[in-house]
This record gives sequence, structure tokens and C-alpha cells, in this order.
Amino acid sequence: MLTALAIAVLGLLALQGTPTLVYTLYPGGVLTLTITMAATPPETCIKLLDTPLLGQVYAYGPQGKPIPATVEGSKLCVYPLENGSSQIVVEMVLQSVEPVANNTVEIELHPAYRATLYLPQNSTLLGVSPSSGWAIRSWGNGLVIDLSPGNYTLIISLPTPMRGLTAITHTTKTEERGPSVNPLYAAYIAAALIALAIALRLTRSRRAREEMEYPVNGRDIEILSAVAQGAKSLSEIAKRIGVSKSTVWRRVQRLEKLGLLEIVRESGRQELKLTEAGRKVLEKHRPLR
Repeated sequence: MLTALAIAVLGLLALQGTPTLVYTLYPGGVLTLTITMAATPPETCIKLLDTPLLGQVYAYGPQGKPIPATVEGSKLCVYPLENGSSQIVVEMVLQSVEPVANNTVEIELHPAYRATLYLPQNSTLLGVSPSSGWAIRSWGNGLVIDLSPGNYTLIISLPTPMRGLTAITHTTKTEERGPSVNPLYAAYIAAALIALAIALRLTRSRRAREEMEYPVNGRDIEILSAVAQGAKSLSEIAKRIGVSKSTVWRRVQRLEKLGLLEIVRESGRQELKLTEAGRKVLEKHRPLR
């Protein structure tokens, strides 16, 4: 696990404009990626060359508040709900690694920025390709690999499940032993617990999942609210929320693509109307305004 000092350093780097990437490989073979980045509304995008499992990402702003995030091709975008620059944490599961032999796994990483890979305790790094662009150091009983931007293939030997219990069992007299523990069964239990912990962490907010479908921010909600209150033209909306017509037009075009607003012609004029989806999104966000 990262110490408080390490987290503080990552946060400082992110606020200075450089995204920080932290890969974590769990004993059960699950690989996750945590990105800490600075973001400003209406949207901030960075390069993402690793593909999230099932394409799902989860982003959190200050005080752990969920915010919308999307992945399109090699681009990760977040949509902060707060004004000004803020620190955003994005989490995703990249893959569930299958062993290539015994407890040996092969993983591929494609960091677009400087990154850190944390390996489980008592694991062994067997090889890295290419042979340059990375450095290894210890972290407690585990290993940490610092990576420069690039493409890497790593061969890693994971710790044998229940190794400590096995050693104790062999040094205990037969008549003093209790019921034996099946190492394979223990490995299944450990993998299930890890998967459950990650699932709870990444799905802790139903609202976060819903917001992924409609990535809106505070300015978008102001526009939807103005339309709901009777504003039908760009000029009316701009006057109500205190921004330029060009700003309103850019946001309206995006909201129309999301299916939240409809541009219709009435008596030779273009007017804006909320769609059913737009009403639902506005209702969901109203308590936050």
C-alpha cells in the first residue's frame, strides 16, 4: 500500500499538471491502474494507452465525490463538477492475469506518462522487455518498478498462496496438527476476497455509474435548468447564467449529442427543449445545486 507521504507526493505532482500513474498487481492476478490528475471544467483529457477491463472507469473529485469520466480510443476525459482546478483520482481494472506457468504471470503495460508498478509482497521479477527505461527498488517486502513512458512486457512470479501456513505445518509434530488447509482452496478464497474488495471499491456509488452515461458538469446543469424554466434561445440562456452566447452554443451542441436537449424549429425560429433524459439528469442533480 502507498504511504501517506507517497500519496501526498503524487497529489503534488498531479496539481502541477503532470498525471501520475500507479499500477498495482494483486496476488490473485488482478491488475489495476490509479491515475491522479489535475482537471478543470468543463472537461480535461489525457492520453490513455492501457485499455480498461470492460471499458469502465471510475473517477472521484474532492472529498471522494464521484464525477463523470469517459474513455474514447486512447483518450481519457473527466468532467469536473466544481469550478476551478481540482485533483481527480481515476480508478480502473485493466485485466485479470492468467498464469503462464505455475504462479508466473506475464503482463503488458503502456504508460503514456511516468508510472509506478507495485508488486505483491514476496513476488519476484523474472524479466522485463525492453531492458531500459525502468528501474526497480524495494518497498517493504515487495518490489516497486518505476517506468518511463513506453511499452513493457513483464514476467513476474507471484507468491505461493498460504506459504507461511505450509511452512508452519511442516515444522509441527503430527499429533499436534489440526485439520489441514488445502492450499488450492485457500488460493481460491484469497482470489475471491481480492475480487470482492475491488468490486466494492469500484462500484461503491450507483450514482457514479449513472453519471458515466451522461457526463455533465455544473455549467451543463445551469443550461438544462434555464431551459426547464422557460429559456428557449441562446440569448435567454446566456443572460440567465451570465456567460457568452458562444459558450452556451458549444455546451448546447454537446448536450444535444448526449440526448439531453432537443433543438426544434418553431415559427421559423430555433428553440431548445428538454428531452426526457434531460429532465431525469436535471432532477438528479438539482439537490447538488
